[in-house]
Amino acid sequence: MSLMNSIKLFLIALLTATTISCAGLGYSSDSNSSEGFDKSSYINPEKFGYDLKIRSDNEEDSGDETFQPVSVDGGLKYLQSKVEYPKSALRRRIKGTVLLEVYVDSTSKLSYLSVIGNSSRVLVDAAKEALKKVDFNAAVLKGEKVNSFRQYPISFRRRSSIR
Repeated sequence: MSLMNSIKLFLIALLTATTISCAGLGYSSDSNSSEGFDKSSYINPEKFGYDLKIRSDNEEDSGDETFQPVSVDGGLKYLQSKVEYPKSALRRRIKGTVLLEVYVDSTSKLSYLSVIGNSSRVLVDAAKEALKKVDFNAAVLKGEKVNSFRQYPISFRRRSSIR
């Protein structure tokens, strides 16, 4: 195995095992590593006919009428507009989608998030920063706000310049 492949494997292992705590929020890059965060009190939107992963703004209307899932105030496009593409990622031509699972409590507070899968650390950090810039709406079950979670994809794509 070449030195370069060894370094790549080491970095992948390091990124997969990293857990970060910031301002009281639990941030994990491993969905199995919740370090004291009790996910069991959060309602899974799939039980009510909603996809766990948000794909577009108009998905908020599908599913069981007794349940409204967690949502970003302003929608997915608004969240994506808050993303700042890191200059270091642009220089190194890093692109991709970071999938974040966000846990929002009944007071609409982001209480925990996990990174689903492997992504570049620089993109993960930028995606987390975007989440800090938006407000969430708590899930609602039968008229009552409840703890729930949802997955949000944050895309990083280079825009081609036409000359």
